[in-house]
Amino acid sequence: MKRVTLLLISLAVIASGGIILAACQLNMLSQFSALPALVTFALTILVAWLTARTRAAFARHDHLRRQFQQQSRLLQAVLRAIPAPIFFKDHRGIYLGCNRAFEAFIGLPREKIIGASVWDVAPRELADTYHRADSELMEQGGQQVYETEVQYADGSRHHVMFHKAVFAAADGSPAGLVGAMLDITDRKQVEQEIEELAYHDNLTGLANRSFFKQRLTEALTQAAISEQQLALLFLDLDRFKYINDTIGHAGGDRLLQLVAERLSCLIPAGGTLARLGGDEFVIMLTDVHNRNELEHFGNTLLKTLEKPFLLAGKQLHVSTSIGIARYPADGKDSSSLLKHADMAMYAAKEQGRNNLCFYRKRMTRQAAQRRDMETRLRQALDQGEFALVYQPQIDDRNGRIRGVEALLRWHHPRRGLVYPAEFIPIAEETGLIRTLGEWVLRESCRQLRTWRHAQLPNLRMAVNISGQQFKQPDFLTVVDRALREADFDPARLELEMELTETVLLHNVETTLRNLRGLKERGISLAIDDFGTGYSSLSYLKDFPIDRIKIDRSFVGEISHGGNAAAIVGTIIAMARSLGLAVIAEGVETAQQVEFLRQRDCFDMQGYYFARPMPAAVLERYLQNIQTGKNRRSPGLITCRAGLS
Repeated sequence: MKRVTLLLISLAVIASGGIILAACQLNMLSQFSALPALVTFALTILVAWLTARTRAAFARHDHLRRQFQQQSRLLQAVLRAIPAPIFFKDHRGIYLGCNRAFEAFIGLPREKIIGASVWDVAPRELADTYHRADSELMEQGGQQVYETEVQYADGSRHHVMFHKAVFAAADGSPAGLVGAMLDITDRKQVEQEIEELAYHDNLTGLANRSFFKQRLTEALTQAAISEQQLALLFLDLDRFKYINDTIGHAGGDRLLQLVAERLSCLIPAGGTLARLGGDEFVIMLTDVHNRNELEHFGNTLLKTLEKPFLLAGKQLHVSTSIGIARYPADGKDSSSLLKHADMAMYAAKEQGRNNLCFYRKRMTRQAAQRRDMETRLRQALDQGEFALVYQPQIDDRNGRIRGVEALLRWHHPRRGLVYPAEFIPIAEETGLIRTLGEWVLRESCRQLRTWRHAQLPNLRMAVNISGQQFKQPDFLTVVDRALREADFDPARLELEMELTETVLLHNVETTLRNLRGLKERGISLAIDDFGTGYSSLSYLKDFPIDRIKIDRSFVGEISHGGNAAAIVGTIIAMARSLGLAVIAEGVETAQQVEFLRQRDCFDMQGYYFARPMPAAVLERYLQNIQTGKNRRSPGLITCRAGLS
């Protein structure tokens, strides 16, 4: 009976799937038939349990195997898809695997990389570098990130960022490392471009102000240690604004580039050339020995820049003013040296341009006065310190006054009378010239209205218009407002505006629009300072000009003959042929009057006839002219009333 029971259990095990082990059980029954029945039963149960466990283990192993294969295929797909080179190494530095991007980097197939060392796939010098980095990482553990430049198998060079990390064995010990190479070439290029913009001038490629000050500070530190002298030469192109307005901003930019190229060829070893902005350049010279050396170098710069520049097929002549400051005599820090070199440059301009000047301590005092004038200039309009004076324009054929020119004067509360030559450049630099010019226009219109109500003869009022005024988008609106406030018709009162050639030649399209707008309002137009500008004759036929005013610099020289007399004669003849009126300014002698008469130029203005005078004095002057008194009355000529 017991044997039957055990047999049934064995059959049950066989039915459950343990075929092999159950067969073993049947064999064992025959061998252990002498054992007690209970022992036999226990052994049978144990065999059945082991059979079930084995089958389950086989099933789990199969599942894990399939799962591992799936994850392996996924990993391989990921590695193939990643464009960055990726590699695996063991603790000895032997490659265990890589992706296709790494194959392209090395220039070898995967089969030749796996099992190889870094010395087998890279040049010796690079292999040594990589191995040292890997060994350090394996010792310290964790991760490692660094940037370097590498050469691909195709010869191209790239900036890459290496990311490496250690992976551990089952017991936690370092088993190897995995690495990835991120190509950062584009980023490096952008960083370099940003650095170029931060430290170099975009137009000329020279060092900019920020970079120059950094270099200067470093050079000053070195000069202090070695007890050497150092010098700054501050360069500014003369009349660059005029040139820029004449040839346009694109031409002005090209000129600056050409200037930078010429200057770059002259900078000695250890020197630095920078563009500070606009038309300002600065040169730093180290290990300077004496003043004569600096003066010689400065004159070389002047002569180099005097040579004509070729722009758009035309020759352009440029001059430069240079200011020089030295370390340690003129300053011991970068700011002081730059400021003093700048002051010296302005002094060079005041001495006639195309010149160089060394810094002197009195220039600091003069600069302070200039700043004070700028501050006072901003307050002068509000406080009513400006006034207009009027210089008559005479018809020499009959001695009658044809018109007047409105001239600006500033009655400074401390300094007294200040002439335009002193404050107009400051007004132009600060932009105050627009506000000041609008005030002059309104005041001129108001005075014309006053004379009309006083039943004085109609006069032509000549008002100078600055370039900054004329270029404003609302220029015609400003003119309309001045006419409306004065409540008169400009055609009846013959308001005349004087514009320089520089103003006319800047942005010809805008110039034509504004000139036509002025003509539509009945305002006559004159070119002031004619003959002193750029391409003087080429635009006369295009602009609706009524009158040419011969510059005083030519009139003052006609008594001496030579070129000035020929130029004046040519201008008068040309104006007549074009149907334009002509007037000569700056007439001071009888010889000049006679020269102009002989060439049929009868409209004149100058000290020979009258000085500029206030409105009340002008009214008396008009009465003297109308009553037949000498048009060159000594009383009138010497009546200065505090004016020029």
